[in-house]
Amino acid sequence: MIARLERQLVSRPLIATFPVLMIALVLVASLAAAGVSYWIANSRNVERSSLTLRSELNTLQGTIEYLLESGEMQQVQQMMVDVRSDPHFALAVVADDQLNVAAASQRQRIDEPLLDLLATVDFDAAQSQQIVDSARSRLTGWMGLSASGNYMLGIYPVNLGGIHGALGRQHIGILAVARDLRRDRSEMMRSVSIGSMLLVALTALMAGGLGLIGHRVITRRMAHLIATTNLVAAGKLDTRAALEGGDELSRIGKSIDSMADQLQRSQEVADLSLAHTHRVLETSLDAAIVMDSEGIITLWNAHAENIFGWS
Repeated sequence: MIARLERQLVSRPLIATFPVLMIALVLVASLAAAGVSYWIANSRNVERSSLTLRSELNTLQGTIEYLLESGEMQQVQQMMVDVRSDPHFALAVVADDQLNVAAASQRQRIDEPLLDLLATVDFDAAQSQQIVDSARSRLTGWMGLSASGNYMLGIYPVNLGGIHGALGRQHIGILAVARDLRRDRSEMMRSVSIGSMLLVALTALMAGGLGLIGHRVITRRMAHLIATTNLVAAGKLDTRAALEGGDELSRIGKSIDSMADQLQRSQEVADLSLAHTHRVLETSLDAAIVMDSEGIITLWNAHAENIFGWS
């Protein structure tokens, strides 16, 4: 494949291939920059979502425990609905010590098993059960991404207080809030797209400017080399490219100049040899005739003219 691409490139004039190579370079650089920008933005988005979710859970945990202690279950329910009103949140649930939903952003899901609701945000039952058990036994919160990466779930223990007053404060329920990262990702992609387009435009301008400069320099030097070789081929052996620099074109120019030097020296030697031959023939006392390999007379001296009568 690389060899075929190389043949395609060398089969076209440099004036055509150089802009194509520059455009390809811009596209590759732009794609790489967009990929890096997306990766960085996605990492920041996850971190930002984590901080937002943690802050929301900390606020809800304290408020819910206070309301449950006061027996204000309706207020707890309204808080779950208010959380869900933010489109960035996919789920807000308070479950009792039996892991049944006591308050939810979707009222129709009340009394359903908590694990069924967690399944709607891509957490399977076994994983959810392990997380919930750990949060209740250690009395510490947990946060993590779903298997699909579309949701970030936070699981916090809550003191049930008034919801099961007869059982005492030692009974622990669960507060579960899930943030929908797809909306955050969509907003991030719009931001990255705008940034990438600006970067592509800037890169294209820079590449275009450098391409024009490089294109002009290279094509002018190539034209000079072509003109030099044409003059040498026409017999003007004193013509030299005299290209300065250490690039490939300069080395080609030096090779052409070296070849021209050798040709010129060879021509000078041939001219001297021919002149010597003429002097020998002209001073010879005998008639001298020179013929080529096909028997055609190419040279004779004055005595030959006198003998044959031709001049």
